Amino acid sequence: MKRIPLAIMVLCVLCLIGFGHAAAGEWRIPVGLTYVSGIGDIVDQYEDNLQADGFLTESADGIPVGISLQPYYSFDSGLGIGVGLGPTMLIYGDVDFFNLPVNLSLRYTFMPRANTSVYLRAGVSHNLASGDYVEDTQVGFIGAAGVEFMRQKAVGFGMEIGYDSSTIELEDRTTADPNDTKEFEPVGFTVSIFAVF
Repeated sequence: MKRIPLAIMVLCVLCLIGFGHAAAGEWRIPVGLTYVSGIGDIVDQYEDNLQADGFLTESADGIPVGISLQPYYSFDSGLGIGVGLGPTMLIYGDVDFFNLPVNLSLRYTFMPRANTSVYLRAGVSHNLASGDYVEDTQVGFIGAAGVEFMRQKAVGFGMEIGYDSSTIELEDRTTADPNDTKEFEPVGFTVSIFAVF
C-alpha cells in the first residue's frame, strides 16, 4: 500500500519537471481497440463457480477486446501526462461481470516533433468492477511502449503493447470454505490499435 502513494508522488514531480521545461503543448486523444490477456482466467473462474452452484459450465462468455480512451497532454519536451479509460470488459450469460480499468500515466515521446515517434508510458491503474462474485479490487502499475504515426496530421494512428498489474478478487465457490477468494489480473498483457485525434 505504501508503494502507491510513492508512485503518485513520483508522477507528480516528473509532471512538474515537464511543466518547467515545456513552453507549450497539445492535447492528443487516442481512441481504439485493446486486446486483454486476463479476461480468459476470469471467464474460467465464473464457469467453475457456476458449475459448483449446479449450472452448466458453458454459461459464461467473455469478450477479450474492449474500447479504450487514453487522452494525454504532450509538452514540447516530449514529456506528457494522461488518463485512461478502458478497455471495457464484459461477461454475460447466467452471470454478469463488468470492468472498466482507469489509469493515470506519465509518458515520454522520443521525437515529439517528428511525424512518427516511439513513446513509453508508466503509471497506476485501478479496476472499476461489478457483477456476480466480485469481492474487491487492488491498484496496480502499468507500463507500455508504443508508436504513433502521422503525428502532424489531424488524425493519426498508433499501436501499443503493455502490461497492467491491477487485480480483482473473486469468490471461489469450488472450495468447501464459502469465504475463499482468488485474485486475478483482468487486464494483464495488452495489445492496442488506435486512432489519434
